[in-house]
Amino acid sequence: MIFKQLYFILLITILTTCTKFGENIYVKGKVVNPATGKGIPNVEIALQKKTTFEFSTGYKAVEKVTTDANGDFEIRHLGGLKQYYLNCMYSSDYYPLGWTVNGTFSDSYITKIKKGKKNEVVFQMIL
Repeated sequence: MIFKQLYFILLITILTTCTKFGENIYVKGKVVNPATGKGIPNVEIALQKKTTFEFSTGYKAVEKVTTDANGDFEIRHLGGLKQYYLNCMYSSDYYPLGWTVNGTFSDSYITKIKKGKKNEVVFQMIL
């Protein structure tokens, strides 16, 4: 009986400490035009994981959101063991500059997201 109780307590402890903010993945971000400093609305952002089953890109979207009128977006997702990535699905009218993730800039259209942390991201693109 004691082993069952200890097992239950251990299981609850593991489950509650593996997630922060109620999710494994929390991303708060914005899509902006750095020349004007204004947010860009209606841009699709996809949270993706790498997979061998999606032959065209190698990534599968697990969550998709669209930026609001100010260019802001938020993603919360209960992730698994795989690495997750954020992808900005911009139109051909824009030229992508890259991501700033937690203060570090990358000139890629896709970026890694850290699980268990609050990720602050900005995607920059210009007309």
